[in-house]
Amino acid sequence: VPFLENTEFRKLEVVCDHRPRWLNEEMARLSLLVEETPLSDGGALLVIVPVPGVVRRIGSNRHASGSRYKHCGCGG
Repeated sequence: VPFLENTEFRKLEVVCDHRPRWLNEEMARLSLLVEETPLSDGGALLVIVPVPGVVRRIGSNRHASGSRYKHCGCGG
């Protein structure tokens, strides 16, 4: 999440072994779109892009708790 909050990018590809529980909430909060493609090993390729036409305020977003880090919630 800190990278997503503090880095300007056009397209970010992330390979993960599971979809983080917080993903939809954070994508909406940060004005980002995500496209998920399942992988043969059970994981997923997430392609994250900024919402077209929306100006993002890089570095100014914080979670309500004030934390800049949020665990995926998988229990691991």
